[in-house]
Formats: sequence, structure tokens, C-alpha cells
Amino acid sequence: MRGLAPLKEIEQRYEIINRFEENLTATGTTVLKFILHISRDEQKGRLEKRDDLPRLSQRTGGAV
Repeated sequence: MRGLAPLKEIEQRYEIINRFEENLTATGTTVLKFILHISRDEQKGRLEKRDDLPRLSQRTGGAV
């Protein structure tokens, strides 16, 4: 998200995510976080493939 939205908006989104995760853990849910490292070229290729699938292209806006 960095560089794609104003800093204030990003901070608001992180706050929403943090509150959601706090609610989950307060009710006994274990939250596991993973990060997937892929190159920009790999990510671009995956997004372009999604654009070929109508049910998924709406998630990428139909453009890379």
C-alpha cells in the first residue's frame, strides 16, 4: 500500500486491521501472519493471469 495511497489513509487502514486482529485474539482466535516474497515481475505475471479470469479480474481492476 505504501506509495499507492496517502499516509493518513494507510494509517487508518492499519488501525482497522489492528482492531480486527485484537477482536479476534480477544475471543480466543490465534492470528498467524505470513509474508510471501516474490519479485515484481512474478507479481505482475500473476496479476496479468488473474485479468484473464472474469471472476478475479474485478479484484485487480482489470489492469496491471
